[in-house]
Amino acid sequence: ALITARELSSLGNRLLQENKLDNNLFANERERCDAVVNLAVNHVHLLASAIAPYLPATTRAILAQLQTELLIIPDEWQANSIPGGHRIGKAAH
Repeated sequence: ALITARELSSLGNRLLQENKLDNNLFANERERCDAVVNLAVNHVHLLASAIAPYLPATTRAILAQLQTELLIIPDEWQANSIPGGHRIGKAAH
């Protein structure tokens, strides 16, 4: 399970790197930027839920920031557990 969580984390990092999520993307390709951020937030929700048994305090902190509940891990993931327009909480370490 930890290997799966590590692989999920790597996929999220790759998503952000390949899409060059930065101020330039926000300024010049707002629609794409919004889609990447939405996908990334949903990915973080999935990742937090996957690491819950191993890092419960970290999971609680992430879920508080996302202002959502633990996700039941689906057999096939769709990036829709946190809809567009959802307000996330204050960033924290």
